[in-house]
Amino acid sequence: MTAFNLKPFSNTYRIAFLLLIFIGVSSCQSQYDQTVKKEMASGRSIETLKFTLAFGDTKKEFFAKCWELNKKGLIKQGPKNQYVAYELKKKERLQSLTFSTEFLMRSKKWWG
Repeated sequence: MTAFNLKPFSNTYRIAFLLLIFIGVSSCQSQYDQTVKKEMASGRSIETLKFTLAFGDTKKEFFAKCWELNKKGLIKQGPKNQYVAYELKKKERLQSLTFSTEFLMRSKKWWG
C-alpha cells in the first residue's frame, strides 16, 4: 500500500487560507470609508456650512457672521472664547457642538 504525502498540500492550504484572510480583511471598508469614497466620486462640492458660514470666508466675515448669530441667540460663545457653541436637542437630551476655524494667510488676506 502506498501512503499519500500530505505535507506539501497542507502548506499550500495554509498559504491559500492566509491569503484569503488577508484579501478579506484588506477589502473591508468601514461605513465612513464607503461614504467618503461615494461622496468623493459624486463630484459635488459643498461650499456653505451651517448658518451661512462658508469655506473661504475671511476672518473678519467669519467673526461678523458669528457675532450676528450670537445676537440672535442661535449660537453661543464656546470655551475660552475661541470656539462657537451650538446647542443640539436630540431625543430630549441637550448636546453642544463646538467648532472653530483655522485661518491661513494668502496674499495678505485671511481665508478660512
